[in-house]
Amino acid sequence: MNYADTPEDTLNGVNGHADLLDAAEEVLRKFIAHILQHPTVLKSHPKLQSWLKYELKIFLLGHITQMEDCAKLSSSTYLPSTTYHNWVRNTGANHTSCPYSFVFYLCLISKPQEDFGGVRQFYFLEETCRHLSIMCRQYNDFGSVSRDRDERNLNSINFPEFETGTGEDSGVVEERKKKELLQIAEYERRCLDTALGELEQCLAPGLLRKIKLIVNVTDLYGQIYVARDIGVRKMVNGVSADHARG
Repeated sequence: MNYADTPEDTLNGVNGHADLLDAAEEVLRKFIAHILQHPTVLKSHPKLQSWLKYELKIFLLGHITQMEDCAKLSSSTYLPSTTYHNWVRNTGANHTSCPYSFVFYLCLISKPQEDFGGVRQFYFLEETCRHLSIMCRQYNDFGSVSRDRDERNLNSINFPEFETGTGEDSGVVEERKKKELLQIAEYERRCLDTALGELEQCLAPGLLRKIKLIVNVTDLYGQIYVARDIGVRKMVNGVSADHARG
């Protein structure tokens, strides 16, 4: 682009876009530094630090993938590029923030250089983290179906697996999909309980109590979504989507 020949309003748009990108990069750099360079994290075991770095990376990438999927959702011919089972275990769960927060918490509660054990301990810690984050995604989606539909956000029930082609009333169809989503979430709860049961066999009681604390807090947050959507709606012309429709 030859800026000397570019209209002033276009230049302002280019510069404004660059400024927004610079501002976003600065926020992300500070966020990443706060997590990965936290004094307690730096004292934690290298295995925990490596795990945290991985979960933080896929958390940020998960948001990018979700935004791309939401943009495609506006097309009437949109079909997800993967199955629901795969999506909810990856992108859907990753961008809840639950996985990286779980590992960050482990870094904070562990003693300096404390190793939680061998492969069994880490395997079931990750199983606990994964099932918790999947359940969190599903409860969140259950409670935010209406908001996600208004804002064109990809929700669990948008996946073809939830379609039956029975010709039911749209309201009936939505309630059926939500019921099925909740049933799947309860399956993930049983998996979570199984993973916690395995951890009871291989972790010290004090450490297990601390892990159950973050599990219970995260679960409570999900249960709140089941009772009522607590998400913040996007703004439309300076007011919330609720007001804009009202």
